[in-house]
Amino acid sequence: MFAPEAAPAASGLTVVKPATERNETLGAVLSPSQANTFLNCSARWWFKHSAGLADPAGGSLVRGKAVHKLVEWWFRQRLAGATPEIESLGDIWDEIWEMQSADAQFAKDDDVDGLKKSGAKLSRMYLETVAPEIEPAGMEVKVAGEIGGVRVIGYVDLVDTQGTIHDLKTAAKTPSGIGSDYAFQLATYRQLLPGANGKAKLVTLVDTKTPKLVTTEYQVSAADQLATQNLYPRVREGIREGLYFPNRNSFLCSRKYCNFCDACTKEFGCSIE
Repeated sequence: MFAPEAAPAASGLTVVKPATERNETLGAVLSPSQANTFLNCSARWWFKHSAGLADPAGGSLVRGKAVHKLVEWWFRQRLAGATPEIESLGDIWDEIWEMQSADAQFAKDDDVDGLKKSGAKLSRMYLETVAPEIEPAGMEVKVAGEIGGVRVIGYVDLVDTQGTIHDLKTAAKTPSGIGSDYAFQLATYRQLLPGANGKAKLVTLVDTKTPKLVTTEYQVSAADQLATQNLYPRVREGIREGLYFPNRNSFLCSRKYCNFCDACTKEFGCSIE
Protein backbone atom coordinates (compact mmCIF):
# COMPACT_ATOMS: atom_id res chain seq x y z
CA MET A 1 0.00 0.00 0.00
CA PHE A 2 0.96 3.64 0.13
CA ALA A 3 1.69 5.40 3.42
CA PRO A 4 1.54 9.20 3.80
CA GLU A 5 4.74 11.08 4.58
CA ALA A 6 4.93 12.88 7.90
CA ALA A 7 4.88 16.38 6.41
CA PRO A 8 2.43 17.62 3.77
CA ALA A 9 3.75 19.17 0.56
CA ALA A 10 3.79 22.92 0.17
CA SER A 11 0.68 22.73 -2.04
CA GLY A 12 -1.26 21.24 0.83
CA LEU A 13 -1.25 17.78 -0.71
CA THR A 14 0.09 14.77 1.11
CA VAL A 15 2.65 12.81 -0.86
CA VAL A 16 2.10 9.05 -0.71
CA LYS A 17 4.84 6.45 -0.93
CA PRO A 18 4.72 2.68 -1.45
CA ALA A 19 4.83 0.73 1.77
CA THR A 20 7.16 -2.25 2.03
CA GLU A 21 4.75 -4.63 3.74
CA ARG A 22 1.59 -6.29 2.58
CA ASN A 23 -1.59 -5.02 4.31
CA GLU A 24 -4.10 -7.79 5.00
CA THR A 25 -6.73 -5.40 6.32
CA LEU A 26 -7.44 -3.62 3.03
CA GLY A 27 -10.19 -4.74 0.69
CA ALA A 28 -12.03 -6.72 3.38
CA VAL A 29 -15.33 -5.63 1.83
CA LEU A 30 -15.59 -4.56 -1.80
CA SER A 31 -18.36 -3.22 -4.01
CA PRO A 32 -18.80 -3.33 -7.79
CA SER A 33 -17.86 0.35 -8.02
CA GLN A 34 -14.71 -0.16 -5.96
CA ALA A 35 -13.63 -3.10 -8.09
CA ASN A 36 -14.32 -1.23 -11.32
CA THR A 37 -12.42 1.80 -10.03
CA PHE A 38 -9.40 -0.34 -9.14
CA LEU A 39 -9.46 -2.12 -12.51
CA ASN A 40 -9.66 1.18 -14.38
CA CYS A 41 -7.12 3.06 -12.25
CA SER A 42 -5.69 1.55 -9.10
CA ALA A 43 -4.18 4.90 -8.09
CA ARG A 44 -7.64 6.44 -8.12
CA TRP A 45 -8.90 3.66 -5.85
CA TRP A 46 -6.09 4.42 -3.41
CA PHE A 47 -6.64 8.17 -3.32
CA LYS A 48 -10.40 7.76 -2.74
CA HIS A 49 -10.78 4.66 -0.60
CA SER A 50 -7.56 4.45 1.40
CA ALA A 51 -5.90 7.87 1.41
CA GLY A 52 -9.34 9.41 1.92
CA LEU A 53 -8.90 12.43 -0.34
CA ALA A 54 -12.03 14.46 -1.05
CA ASP A 55 -13.97 13.48 -4.16
CA PRO A 56 -16.82 15.98 -4.54
CA ALA A 57 -19.34 15.53 -7.34
CA GLY A 58 -19.08 17.70 -10.44
CA GLY A 59 -21.88 19.24 -12.49
CA SER A 60 -22.96 16.26 -14.61
CA LEU A 61 -22.74 13.88 -11.66
CA VAL A 62 -24.84 16.19 -9.48
CA ARG A 63 -27.52 16.23 -12.16
CA GLY A 64 -27.43 12.44 -12.49
CA LYS A 65 -27.70 11.91 -8.74
CA ALA A 66 -30.56 14.40 -8.47
CA VAL A 67 -32.47 12.65 -11.26
CA HIS A 68 -31.95 9.32 -9.48
CA LYS A 69 -33.23 10.71 -6.19
CA LEU A 70 -36.36 12.21 -7.73
CA VAL A 71 -37.18 8.96 -9.54
CA GLU A 72 -36.54 7.01 -6.32
CA TRP A 73 -38.89 9.34 -4.42
CA TRP A 74 -41.59 8.87 -7.08
CA PHE A 75 -41.35 5.05 -6.94
CA ARG A 76 -41.45 5.06 -3.15
CA GLN A 77 -44.74 6.96 -3.37
CA ARG A 78 -45.97 4.26 -5.76
CA LEU A 79 -45.06 1.54 -3.27
CA ALA A 80 -46.96 3.46 -0.60
CA GLY A 81 -50.08 3.41 -2.77
CA ALA A 82 -49.88 6.91 -4.26
CA THR A 83 -49.03 8.17 -7.74
CA PRO A 84 -47.86 11.79 -7.50
CA GLU A 85 -48.79 14.14 -10.31
CA ILE A 86 -45.69 14.98 -12.30
CA GLU A 87 -46.84 18.59 -12.56
CA SER A 88 -46.57 18.89 -8.77
CA LEU A 89 -42.94 17.77 -8.43
CA GLY A 90 -41.32 21.20 -8.77
CA ASP A 91 -40.80 21.76 -5.05
CA ILE A 92 -39.50 18.22 -4.53
CA TRP A 93 -37.04 18.69 -7.39
CA ASP A 94 -35.80 21.99 -5.93
CA GLU A 95 -35.23 20.35 -2.55
CA ILE A 96 -33.42 17.37 -4.04
CA TRP A 97 -31.24 19.59 -6.22
CA GLU A 98 -30.20 21.69 -3.24
CA MET A 99 -29.25 18.59 -1.26
CA GLN A 100 -27.24 17.02 -4.09
CA SER A 101 -25.42 20.23 -5.03
CA ALA A 102 -24.60 21.34 -1.47
CA ASP A 103 -21.11 19.81 -1.43
CA ALA A 104 -20.53 19.78 -5.18
CA GLN A 105 -17.50 21.19 -6.96
CA PHE A 106 -18.79 22.83 -10.11
CA ALA A 107 -16.33 23.69 -12.87
CA LYS A 108 -15.93 27.28 -14.04
CA ASP A 109 -17.69 26.50 -17.31
CA ASP A 110 -20.58 24.58 -15.70
CA ASP A 111 -23.97 26.13 -16.37
CA VAL A 112 -25.45 25.21 -12.99
CA ASP A 113 -28.89 26.63 -13.74
CA GLY A 114 -28.88 24.89 -17.12
CA LEU A 115 -27.93 21.58 -15.49
CA LYS A 116 -30.78 21.92 -13.03
CA LYS A 117 -33.30 22.71 -15.77
CA SER A 118 -32.12 19.88 -18.01
CA GLY A 119 -32.25 17.48 -15.06
CA ALA A 120 -35.86 18.41 -14.41
CA LYS A 121 -36.70 17.91 -18.09
CA LEU A 122 -34.97 14.53 -18.27
CA SER A 123 -36.66 13.39 -15.06
CA ARG A 124 -40.06 14.31 -16.41
CA MET A 125 -39.42 12.44 -19.65
CA TYR A 126 -38.59 9.28 -17.69
CA LEU A 127 -41.51 9.58 -15.28
CA GLU A 128 -43.98 10.15 -18.11
CA THR A 129 -42.81 7.46 -20.53
CA VAL A 130 -40.99 4.70 -18.60
CA ALA A 131 -41.86 4.73 -14.91
CA PRO A 132 -45.63 4.03 -15.24
CA GLU A 133 -44.89 0.66 -16.90
CA ILE A 134 -42.69 -0.60 -14.03
CA GLU A 135 -44.10 -2.48 -11.06
CA PRO A 136 -41.51 -1.72 -8.35
CA ALA A 137 -40.59 -4.27 -5.70
CA GLY A 138 -37.83 -2.28 -4.04
CA MET A 139 -35.48 0.69 -4.38
CA GLU A 140 -31.93 1.08 -3.14
CA VAL A 141 -31.98 -2.58 -2.12
CA LYS A 142 -28.84 -3.50 -0.18
CA VAL A 143 -27.26 -6.78 -1.24
CA ALA A 144 -24.37 -8.59 0.43
CA GLY A 145 -22.60 -11.92 0.17
CA GLU A 146 -19.42 -13.60 -1.02
CA ILE A 147 -18.13 -13.81 -4.58
CA GLY A 148 -14.87 -15.65 -5.18
CA GLY A 149 -14.29 -15.75 -1.44
CA VAL A 150 -14.53 -11.95 -1.15
CA ARG A 151 -17.15 -10.12 0.89
CA VAL A 152 -19.12 -7.92 -1.52
CA ILE A 153 -21.87 -5.37 -0.90
CA GLY A 154 -23.89 -3.18 -3.22
CA TYR A 155 -27.13 -1.27 -3.69
CA VAL A 156 -29.59 -2.07 -6.46
CA ASP A 157 -31.33 1.11 -7.63
CA LEU A 158 -34.64 -0.51 -8.61
CA VAL A 159 -35.90 -4.08 -8.98
CA ASP A 160 -39.35 -4.95 -10.25
CA THR A 161 -41.76 -7.69 -9.17
CA GLN A 162 -40.37 -10.04 -11.85
CA GLY A 163 -36.80 -9.75 -10.58
CA THR A 164 -35.59 -7.51 -13.41
CA ILE A 165 -33.13 -4.78 -12.46
CA HIS A 166 -33.90 -1.30 -13.77
CA ASP A 167 -31.23 1.36 -13.93
CA LEU A 168 -31.14 4.95 -15.03
CA LYS A 169 -28.28 7.09 -16.29
CA THR A 170 -27.91 10.58 -17.72
CA ALA A 171 -25.45 11.30 -20.52
CA ALA A 172 -24.42 13.94 -23.00
CA LYS A 173 -24.03 11.43 -25.85
CA THR A 174 -26.05 8.49 -27.12
CA PRO A 175 -24.68 5.25 -25.62
CA SER A 176 -23.34 2.54 -27.93
CA GLY A 177 -24.21 -0.38 -25.67
CA ILE A 178 -23.45 -1.91 -22.28
CA GLY A 179 -19.92 -1.35 -20.97
CA SER A 180 -17.89 -4.07 -19.28
CA ASP A 181 -18.01 -2.17 -15.98
CA TYR A 182 -21.81 -2.16 -16.00
CA ALA A 183 -21.95 -5.84 -16.97
CA PHE A 184 -19.68 -6.54 -13.98
CA GLN A 185 -22.05 -4.65 -11.70
CA LEU A 186 -25.10 -6.50 -13.03
CA ALA A 187 -23.37 -9.89 -12.68
CA THR A 188 -22.66 -9.02 -9.05
CA TYR A 189 -26.30 -8.20 -8.40
CA ARG A 190 -27.44 -11.34 -10.23
CA GLN A 191 -25.57 -13.42 -7.64
CA LEU A 192 -26.41 -11.41 -4.53
CA LEU A 193 -30.00 -10.24 -5.06
CA PRO A 194 -32.61 -12.84 -4.03
CA GLY A 195 -35.11 -13.39 -6.83
CA ALA A 196 -33.00 -11.66 -9.51
CA ASN A 197 -33.71 -13.16 -12.94
CA GLY A 198 -30.48 -11.96 -14.56
CA LYS A 199 -32.27 -9.42 -16.77
CA ALA A 200 -31.66 -5.69 -16.70
CA LYS A 201 -33.09 -2.66 -18.44
CA LEU A 202 -30.90 0.42 -18.61
CA VAL A 203 -32.52 3.69 -19.57
CA THR A 204 -30.13 6.44 -20.63
CA LEU A 205 -31.51 9.98 -20.66
CA VAL A 206 -29.47 11.80 -23.28
CA ASP A 207 -29.15 15.57 -22.90
CA THR A 208 -28.87 16.50 -26.57
CA LYS A 209 -30.50 19.53 -28.21
CA THR A 210 -33.64 17.45 -28.38
CA PRO A 211 -33.47 15.23 -25.28
CA LYS A 212 -34.01 11.54 -25.95
CA LEU A 213 -34.39 8.29 -24.08
CA VAL A 214 -32.45 5.15 -25.01
CA THR A 215 -33.43 1.77 -23.52
CA THR A 216 -30.88 -1.06 -23.52
CA GLU A 217 -31.80 -4.55 -22.35
CA TYR A 218 -29.20 -6.97 -21.04
CA GLN A 219 -29.07 -10.57 -19.91
CA VAL A 220 -26.31 -11.48 -17.48
CA SER A 221 -24.30 -14.42 -18.87
CA ALA A 222 -22.35 -17.22 -17.25
CA ALA A 223 -19.20 -15.51 -18.56
CA ASP A 224 -20.16 -12.28 -16.77
CA GLN A 225 -20.55 -14.15 -13.50
CA LEU A 226 -17.26 -15.99 -14.02
CA ALA A 227 -15.55 -12.61 -14.45
CA THR A 228 -16.74 -11.46 -11.04
CA GLN A 229 -15.63 -14.71 -9.41
CA ASN A 230 -12.15 -14.31 -10.87
CA LEU A 231 -11.70 -10.56 -10.56
CA TYR A 232 -12.93 -9.81 -7.04
CA PRO A 233 -10.18 -11.93 -5.40
CA ARG A 234 -7.56 -10.51 -7.76
CA VAL A 235 -8.64 -6.96 -7.01
CA ARG A 236 -8.40 -7.67 -3.29
CA GLU A 237 -4.95 -9.19 -3.79
CA GLY A 238 -3.75 -6.16 -5.71
CA ILE A 239 -5.12 -3.81 -3.05
CA ARG A 240 -3.34 -5.70 -0.28
CA GLU A 241 -0.07 -5.87 -2.20
CA GLY A 242 -0.16 -2.11 -2.76
CA LEU A 243 -0.13 -2.31 -6.57
CA TYR A 244 -1.29 1.25 -7.21
CA PHE A 245 -0.50 3.13 -10.40
CA PRO A 246 -2.37 5.51 -12.71
CA ASN A 247 -3.95 4.55 -16.01
CA ARG A 248 -3.00 7.46 -18.22
CA ASN A 249 -4.69 5.79 -21.21
CA SER A 250 -8.13 5.91 -19.61
CA PHE A 251 -10.50 8.62 -20.83
CA LEU A 252 -11.30 9.17 -17.15
CA CYS A 253 -7.71 10.32 -16.57
CA SER A 254 -8.74 13.92 -16.99
CA ARG A 255 -9.33 16.93 -14.78
CA LYS A 256 -12.91 16.85 -16.02
CA TYR A 257 -13.51 13.40 -14.52
CA CYS A 258 -11.01 12.97 -11.69
CA ASN A 259 -10.54 15.06 -8.56
CA PHE A 260 -7.16 13.50 -7.74
CA CYS A 261 -5.14 14.88 -10.65
CA ASP A 262 -2.92 17.15 -8.53
CA ALA A 263 -2.13 14.41 -6.02
CA CYS A 264 -1.62 11.91 -8.83
CA THR A 265 0.80 14.02 -10.87
CA LYS A 266 2.71 14.88 -7.71
CA GLU A 267 3.13 11.20 -6.88
CA PHE A 268 3.53 9.64 -10.32
CA GLY A 269 4.56 12.47 -12.64
CA CYS A 270 3.22 13.27 -16.12
CA SER A 271 0.69 16.01 -16.78
CA ILE A 272 -3.08 15.76 -16.90
CA GLU A 273 -5.25 18.11 -18.90
